[in-house]
Amino acid sequence: MKEKFSMKKYTSRVAAVLLAILMVVSAAVPTFALGFLMPGEEDGPTVTSVSEPKVVDENGTKKVVKTTTYSDGTTKDDVDTGFTGIKTSGNSGYYFKDGVESKSTNGKIKYNRGTYTIKNGKVTGVKFSVPKVNQMPRYLTGCEAAASASLLQFYGYNVTVDDMVNYIPREDVVTRNGKRYGPSIYEKFAGNPRGGYTSKHPGYGAFAPVVTKAMNHAIQDRDGKYKAVDITGSSTSDLYRELMKGHPCFVWATYNMETPDKVNSWYVKDSNGNYKYFSYPRGTHTMILYGFDANNVYVMDPYGGEYKPFPRSSFASKYKLLKKMAIEIQKA
Repeated sequence: MKEKFSMKKYTSRVAAVLLAILMVVSAAVPTFALGFLMPGEEDGPTVTSVSEPKVVDENGTKKVVKTTTYSDGTTKDDVDTGFTGIKTSGNSGYYFKDGVESKSTNGKIKYNRGTYTIKNGKVTGVKFSVPKVNQMPRYLTGCEAAASASLLQFYGYNVTVDDMVNYIPREDVVTRNGKRYGPSIYEKFAGNPRGGYTSKHPGYGAFAPVVTKAMNHAIQDRDGKYKAVDITGSSTSDLYRELMKGHPCFVWATYNMETPDKVNSWYVKDSNGNYKYFSYPRGTHTMILYGFDANNVYVMDPYGGEYKPFPRSSFASKYKLLKKMAIEIQKA
């Protein structure tokens, strides 16, 4: 008797034949060659990471690139066509458009809360609008508190001069048997910030480690998204580079960049209990470096809360005199 056709049996037989063929081929051909047949197999190496944008020079033209790393260890550089703005390379800054240095750009560019001056695509100056904060009339020698309040306010923190006076630890300078004794200015504010150098209760100042720690206490008492970093030792070129990156800096120099002819001095007890003579230039002053151009630097002077320009050479000299002390704010 002729067997009656069955679609179910026919389908089953076809499937069995195909499975047998696939098993034979699989045994003879490496799996990677059958990637298109094997469900779940990947088509090729996958992306494992993408780097932060960086500046590279290609035949005299700078470009912003991202490096993609794949699972097989290979890498690929691509121009970051989505980037338009300022980036630094070495100690110079450049304006990029769609990831490529824009050598035809000139004039003023607003970017990253600053106003940049661009000439042939290169940054020749920048200024930031840091808050004007006045230490006067309450704190004759409280420039550290006022300057740090200004810089913290620039980053969005509601911090006053009074707040910073309370955050900065202090110790009086006293006279005993004709000699003056006081704290290490690297550990505490020396004196009373309400007093001047010749007041009954004089004030003097504090150096970078003290102010950095006080600023971090103020930040930690708020949101802690940033941190104050002691960048003492930075050259003026380093400071200008940080400005181009969007970082105004807290710096030590002298009032109006004047050359001191006297010193403030007292004896400081060392770790062995011995007193050692300490002195530093009278007229030392702190301020916020908020800009520069080809000829000048621009500072917010807390003694009066004013913006002031000074020749770059004058600033460099007095900044060096005060051991190149500086602080900047960075993301935590």
